[in-house]
This record gives sequence, C-alpha cells and structure tokens, in this order.
Amino acid sequence: MAATAVAMWTSSPTPTPSPTVTATPSPSPTPPSNGKIAFTSERDGDFDIWVMDADGSNQRQLTSDSAWSADDNDPAWSPDGRKIAFASNRDGDFDIWVMDADGSNQRQLTSDSAWDRDPAWFANTAR
Repeated sequence: MAATAVAMWTSSPTPTPSPTVTATPSPSPTPPSNGKIAFTSERDGDFDIWVMDADGSNQRQLTSDSAWSADDNDPAWSPDGRKIAFASNRDGDFDIWVMDADGSNQRQLTSDSAWDRDPAWFANTAR
C-alpha cells in the first residue's frame, strides 16, 4: 500500500500564491469506494464542508464553526476515501486541516501567518 501525503499552496494575505512543494499533485477524484461528493456551501452564513451522494441525495454538513466569520473551503478526498483535507480560517488566517470522511477527528495540520489553501493528496510511490 502506497503512503499518501497532502500538498498545499501557501500565500501571503495578498492573492499571489507561491508553491511550497515541488511535486505536482493530481486532482482529488471522488473516491469510488464511497461514491460521495465533498463540496463547500454557505447555507448557514459561513462556508462549511458538506458531502452528498453522487445523485445529490443525502446531503450532510461535516463542519460547523462557532464563529460566524470562519470559513471551511477546498475539500479534497484522500486517495483511499477515508479522509478529507480542507482549508479553514478558524484561527484568523487560512490553514490546512484534515478530518475523517464522516466529519469526525478534525485536526489542524498547518499553523502560520500565511494563507494555506487548496490541499491536494497524491500517492507517495517512493519506497
């Protein structure tokens, strides 16, 4: 089984991004093992991560922030479909977080003053 890693883009609070990794991540497909689609919605006044079945049914909110101004964006499925990486500004600037596919076990991966956005998973084939 190949190991996996998360790639991300880091930028200053200005909109000019600069890459922090040299690998080119492939797009994060909806994992065929669970047939779910992860997406961002602003239904409750701030952006949160939701999942739904491929036909649009069974929509379920995975993240919910106590601060009205906090946003969770850019969901990316892990290759095995068990985790979702995402960007959140819960602490004032965007950082990369990861959670289980059901929304549990949310934990922060980056913590710095730059904006960390757009996580992407890729298979690590180096042995």
